[in-house]
Amino acid sequence: EPVSFSDWMEHGIDGYYPNEQDLKTHLSLFFPEVRARGFLELRSVDCQSSVWQVVPACFYSGLLYDETSLEQALELLTPYSESLPELWRACVMGMQDDRLAELAIKLMRIAFEGFGRLPSCYHGGKGPGTFEGFVSHFTDRRRSPVDDIIDQVKAEPDERLHPATLMRLEDSWKTIAKH
Repeated sequence: EPVSFSDWMEHGIDGYYPNEQDLKTHLSLFFPEVRARGFLELRSVDCQSSVWQVVPACFYSGLLYDETSLEQALELLTPYSESLPELWRACVMGMQDDRLAELAIKLMRIAFEGFGRLPSCYHGGKGPGTFEGFVSHFTDRRRSPVDDIIDQVKAEPDERLHPATLMRLEDSWKTIAKH
């Protein structure tokens, strides 16, 4: 069961009470979604497939560094500020939620166009093609990488994700990422 750090300090767990190092470890795990550290540290984009690792950088660069895209994104999203809790709850449905899918597609297009307007020094070697492949294969089709993983698991006779299955999926993604 969940135990707060203060409960652990007060009551212990199996006779063990936290020390100063435990507190430091506990605090090191507490991150807000976005942290300003001289740059924006965005926690939600951790653990991407190696094929798609460049996509979040392209997305956020296109959205935040292109003034036109930033203005368009704010114009698109500001009317939803009062309904954020409702949209947050809808996130469990992902792109199957019509409102989220519509917003995601529009926002991704804004970011993609903004990324295209940035100077070439922002693009890197694989950025533009990989971003384009991701948008066309996933966002425009109301999908995410997990949808491809689920499809692969369902295709396996025992419905378990084997490492070889994931490697085949990564290989197929490499062909989608237009380098």
